[in-house]
Amino acid sequence: MSYNRLSLNWELNLRTERTAFVEEYLAAIPFRPTEDELETISNYILWGKRSESEKDGPARLREDGFYLDSKWTSSTSEIESLDELAESPSFSENDLRPLDAPAPKRVREVFSREKARKYASPVVLENLEAIWTQIDVTELTLNFYELAHGKRKNPPREELLNRLSTEEIDAARARSARLNQFTYFKLKHQLKDLREQQYSFEDTYVHTLLPLKMKPYQEHDSSSEFGADIEILPMGTPHPGTHEKTYSKIFNPERTPAPADFDAKELDFISSILWKPAQSKKTFDFRDTDHLYEFFNMWDDLRDRAEESESIRLLLRTANTYISLADLDEKELVILKRKIQGKSNQEIRDEIYEKFGHKYQLNYISTLYCKKILEKIAAAASIHREVCENLFFPENFKKCKDCGRWILLDERNWMKRKRSNDGFSPRCKKCEKIKRLG
Repeated sequence: MSYNRLSLNWELNLRTERTAFVEEYLAAIPFRPTEDELETISNYILWGKRSESEKDGPARLREDGFYLDSKWTSSTSEIESLDELAESPSFSENDLRPLDAPAPKRVREVFSREKARKYASPVVLENLEAIWTQIDVTELTLNFYELAHGKRKNPPREELLNRLSTEEIDAARARSARLNQFTYFKLKHQLKDLREQQYSFEDTYVHTLLPLKMKPYQEHDSSSEFGADIEILPMGTPHPGTHEKTYSKIFNPERTPAPADFDAKELDFISSILWKPAQSKKTFDFRDTDHLYEFFNMWDDLRDRAEESESIRLLLRTANTYISLADLDEKELVILKRKIQGKSNQEIRDEIYEKFGHKYQLNYISTLYCKKILEKIAAAASIHREVCENLFFPENFKKCKDCGRWILLDERNWMKRKRSNDGFSPRCKKCEKIKRLG
């Protein structure tokens, strides 16, 4: 193949050294490099070290002379502490288990095209059909390459061939003949990305049935009170009147409440909120991401009705409190605000790029909204309830040495320290992080 004509000096590590070598090399070789060869030369320079002190260095060098990007390998950086692990975006406490526990059985999730064709909207299905065609053509191209180079014994699946036209099959076969080892691995990575893209569309048509039916409350007259028929969880909504001052302390958008905020009468009132019997079979729960998704979809309608309905105005105030307590960053706040306004992913992506210089894929905007932003708000509501349940036990709170806040004493908020009396650091996790970074 044509890439064998190249004779690059793989012993050079710095990008500056490789750039100088390539300039001399291109001036000396008697042939004109092909597109594949030029791409290999470009990556040869790209994957060089920026400096001698660079820790990661160039990507792993294969025996056949080609580099593999680190994201195509299974190697991961070492986690040096539990706190560093907890701050990792890929960390989940659900993955923790006792050392003697058997390894959990991994269930492979298979994307269902039949379900998508049945439930997805025409716009979503149009996008999915385009992705499926790319997946099938890419998979068939890889199959042909693997057959030709002894990496595969069985022919392509009959089901795969039946999905494609004769022209697409011929094009895949022709493309496979032009692959080299580098472009083969690159195409495998692209296939993985394409398959992952399917799942970002799944959120648009697969939803858990909610106990709360939102549509009737879009249609009823504005004189009907939102809280009259639906119980708001986890802590209700603030009500004006006798206990307005207490409610303002409970639903403080600046911070979660602390025991010192309340006197004995106020604590009795909080107790009546926490453990009152259910008033209605219908509930709206701020801790449920499915409820939040539907709630934000009808935000504009609720805001219009809030002028005539006190209960809806208070419901929106409660939602804003939980949004504040969720501690969303600037990009997440922009995404949430634009989603509420009904903006498209394209419009949101363009605004994020203009303001912050980050260019996300269109599908990733929906992933951030559903899997991160809504989950943060739901978690804030859940923590708010837990804090209120512990207000009767001041010993369950601790004052941070730096920020001065009284915070619930548990491993989510404090780092463990054996030498201290209570087993935790004198600073909350937020202040510890600020100290480390500063």
